[in-house]
Amino acid sequence: MQNVPRQKRNLPGLDLSPFEVPITRSKFDLAVFIVESQEQVVGNWMYSTDLFDRSTVLRMANHYENLLRNAIARPDDRLSSLEMFSEAEIKQSNSEKDQRKRSHLQKLITSEPKRIGLSAGSTKES
Repeated sequence: MQNVPRQKRNLPGLDLSPFEVPITRSKFDLAVFIVESQEQVVGNWMYSTDLFDRSTVLRMANHYENLLRNAIARPDDRLSSLEMFSEAEIKQSNSEKDQRKRSHLQKLITSEPKRIGLSAGSTKES
């Protein structure tokens, strides 16, 4: 989180003003830099293209944004109760779960045993 106040400073014989330093490299496979201002919060995601696809990182960024929005809307809730998935992702996930359940049930209904085993035991009568 990059939230150190940046102000112009005047020292005797010296004027200092803040400037942006572009972040071009990271020593991690995935790094997120968050910069906060009075108007907004901006996230810069740096990632290894050998490990991550752009679509994967965009999905992670959207999940992070959803989580932040939910935290703002419900600040007293526990983090574990906040949702990071969008409504569309939740619906898709539920639909996929239902489809898997139906598929498993259909397999059980249509499967036939490969072998039938019978055993006959002897009974003694006294």
